[in-house]
Amino acid sequence: MTVNGRDESVRPLVDDNSVGMGTGTLAQGPPHAHLTLPSNTSRSQGATATLTSMSLIVSSFAGAARAVRDTIAQVPHDAWDSPGLGEWSVRDLVGHTSRSLVTVIDYLARPVAEEVVPSAPAYFTAISAGTFDAAAVTARGRQAGRDLGEDPASRFHALVDEAVRVAEGTDPDLVVHTIVGGMRVAAYLPTRTFELCVHGLDIAAATGVPVDLPPRAVEEASALAAVTAAQRGLGPDLLLAMTGRRGLPPGFSVV
Repeated sequence: MTVNGRDESVRPLVDDNSVGMGTGTLAQGPPHAHLTLPSNTSRSQGATATLTSMSLIVSSFAGAARAVRDTIAQVPHDAWDSPGLGEWSVRDLVGHTSRSLVTVIDYLARPVAEEVVPSAPAYFTAISAGTFDAAAVTARGRQAGRDLGEDPASRFHALVDEAVRVAEGTDPDLVVHTIVGGMRVAAYLPTRTFELCVHGLDIAAATGVPVDLPPRAVEEASALAAVTAAQRGLGPDLLLAMTGRRGLPPGFSVV
């Protein structure tokens, strides 16, 4: 259904407080913190490769966050109450997007003993196996928008600075709390990059202010979406669409 020129069938990505876990089996995927190395690779070479991988993961997250920040800084003052996404205003949408920063700041300070979810694709598979309360997600988006205060762009800017600082200073192998269970930091951060990229595009569409997402962040988010689709049995549909053989089925989504 289209309302005020916007497709109201598009739903927001679920946030980190939106699901109750079901009993589905988590799809297994390689943790982003580790790389498969040749058998003759030295221990020091392996450590270097792991650190390089984490550096790229943090760089993608930071780049996506800063790109969205720069777009939000250009939102006109009279646009904040305009339609954003679905039932959300632009302020609500930006508030929901800020959750991708708030959760990094919060969760990375909450280590846990057990790793439950081994990878970023497994995170979204776990989310999809839970219960989705659309009304609750909408309400939290609105509250998050209100929490941005009188100057939402400045508040978002401050959250970006804090989240990047925390991500850069946290051990990538640390297992931390998430809504779907314990995850290593290196596996969790790509889920935040994904949400920042998608919602950055949502904000650009709603406001007419372009977002200049870093190519690597877009590549990482797109690859994550493709792997998640495949692990949920949606890979054939995606492959056929990406090779021009047919369109995606109505309502297709990996989240």
